[in-house]
Amino acid sequence: MRRPAAATASAVFFALAPGTVAGLVPWWLTRWRIRGPLAHWAPVRVTGLIMLILGGTVLVQAFARFVAQGHGTPAPVAPAERLVTGGLYRHVRNPMYLAVVGSITGQALALDQPVLLGYAAAVWVTVAAFARWYEEPALARQFGAQYEAYRRGVPAWRPRIRSWKQNPLNRWRFLATALGEFYLTRDDLLQLSGLPGGAQRRLASSGPGHGLSKRGRVTADQLRVRCQLCLTR
Repeated sequence: MRRPAAATASAVFFALAPGTVAGLVPWWLTRWRIRGPLAHWAPVRVTGLIMLILGGTVLVQAFARFVAQGHGTPAPVAPAERLVTGGLYRHVRNPMYLAVVGSITGQALALDQPVLLGYAAAVWVTVAAFARWYEEPALARQFGAQYEAYRRGVPAWRPRIRSWKQNPLNRWRFLATALGEFYLTRDDLLQLSGLPGGAQRRLASSGPGHGLSKRGRVTADQLRVRCQLCLTR
């Protein structure tokens, strides 16, 4: 999908999905009325306002990332053509869902509306089930080894402090899976795979006994087994 089309479709989905769940429904439940004096529980109200602002910011950034990197939208009917792993997605796999729940919770705290806390909990359960039973299997089918590597490195709900960087070894596995088979020399594999020095030495000394010839055809399975052997021995 071209970026202008992806941007337009993402904007429409933004209004229909997060706009409804985190905006229209909370308004319908509370009319955004503030319960009690505004100064009552002021620190809690300020915390809620901060959560609301951060949630909206995260949503905008996440949608923009789908357009710029994924060449698609977050909507299941027009999914991204490329796996989105940049920006906030280097820290947590589901920043959009966290932002939606955080925005609803922020409104509950800022407005002193307990009903929104119950609604936020219901939304959390719903999106967690959707992510676990629909999105993750769909992404695994679409992106294969690339998504499996990403899922192992990035938590679904608890953001990691350091941004995730794809291991060069995982890039080789994805390349091998995508191409089926390709040719490379032993020096190519040592130089490009980014294996640690000790693993490189073990691989270099393994010789043809482990399927590594000076020049030979390497399939995805052979590459995976060979690299795992180097990293675990």
